[in-house]
Amino acid sequence: MTAPARTIAAATVARRRRGERCTCRRSTATAYHDAETAAHDARRLRLRPVRALIDRRATGHHSYGIGRCPVIRGPHRAVLFDLFDTLVRLDSGKYLEGKREAARVLGVRPERFIEAWMAASDQAQTGVLSDIAARIRHAARACGAEPDEDVIGRVVRMEEEHMTSGSSLYPDVVPTLAALRARRGLKVGLVSNASSTAALLFERLGLDGYFGEPVFSFRVGVLKPHPGIYLKACEVLRVHPAECLFVGDGNGFELDGAGALGMETVRVVRPVTPGPFRKGESLTFDASVDDLTRVLTLVRI
Repeated sequence: MTAPARTIAAATVARRRRGERCTCRRSTATAYHDAETAAHDARRLRLRPVRALIDRRATGHHSYGIGRCPVIRGPHRAVLFDLFDTLVRLDSGKYLEGKREAARVLGVRPERFIEAWMAASDQAQTGVLSDIAARIRHAARACGAEPDEDVIGRVVRMEEEHMTSGSSLYPDVVPTLAALRARRGLKVGLVSNASSTAALLFERLGLDGYFGEPVFSFRVGVLKPHPGIYLKACEVLRVHPAECLFVGDGNGFELDGAGALGMETVRVVRPVTPGPFRKGESLTFDASVDDLTRVLTLVRI
């Protein structure tokens, strides 16, 4: 048994001897397995161990087996951010108007095109539809159209322009990222469910100056809350999940997924309107803030 597993076992026995109820809803055997898995990941990524042990409570609810158990906790070595509705505000009105204009150029019914476009969201965000042109072609064919390459190229340029003009950074983003980058030894990462358009938007909004290699789902091939996308970010930054603070608005159960790996999680509350982009709200998180700069007070270094 590895050191993390022995630590969890000892903590569980000690709590039971004191007559305390374990806050973890998963079995001790599962805790052993998780500890062994975490230790294996640490060896694979050549990560240094972290120090403290705490218990965390959550309820599992997702098909990925999301749930939390006792995790290793120490200073934060990295802060990971979601992109949309966390750092970037997307004007849904302009977004949909852009799709209507695209439909008119393609010669298809706007509402049918929007429906086909949104239905292809997961395919675009996991890289099955590799770029904007592929998604436009896919949605057009679903509407019974076969546009030529010149028309596709025109709609691609329109889509890029609408995404850029309809997106902006929240006012608290730059001060927060600048302050985090100034903290010695702390890494800053991005984990986003996004299509290839997001990579262009990321650069045009100037975010590439604050991050190293952003982790987008269309490159990884899986969506949050799948563990693979979080672990890819850890691999890029060379940190262990338990050394990370994950910050997001909670869409798509992203905070539950991060917490299941042992990351500390912070929900940022933004004035967003429910719509087709909302795919399920996170049920568990460690802290909640309504201003991103407050994340600075939660980082342990």
